[in-house]
Amino acid sequence: MVYKNIKKRTFEIIQASTEHDLASKIFDICLIVLVLANVCLVITDTFNLPDKVRTVSYYIEVVSVIIFTIEYFLRIWTADLLYPNNNWFIAKIKYVFSFLAIIDLLAILPFYLPFLI
Repeated sequence: MVYKNIKKRTFEIIQASTEHDLASKIFDICLIVLVLANVCLVITDTFNLPDKVRTVSYYIEVVSVIIFTIEYFLRIWTADLLYPNNNWFIAKIKYVFSFLAIIDLLAILPFYLPFLI
């Protein structure tokens, strides 16, 4: 019962926020800020920056990728709540091959490729 409640609440938070769900709104805002910060970092990385700035930029990227990876796996974990008419495995497959999941995977995969190769 506790597991299902945690999963349901996680699903509610990571989905598009509703008017009265403060945690979901905070989650959405944090992700938007993180995306915008990373866009700014990509732009600033095209300039010749001091090593300290590059180091800070790298650590921000690492933290961002970890957060986006956790979000990606939370969405896979809660996919059966997104697709309640499918069994849990089909729901997960359906989510993994959805347009937004593929975009998310393409966003985080380049960070992990050097570790895999």
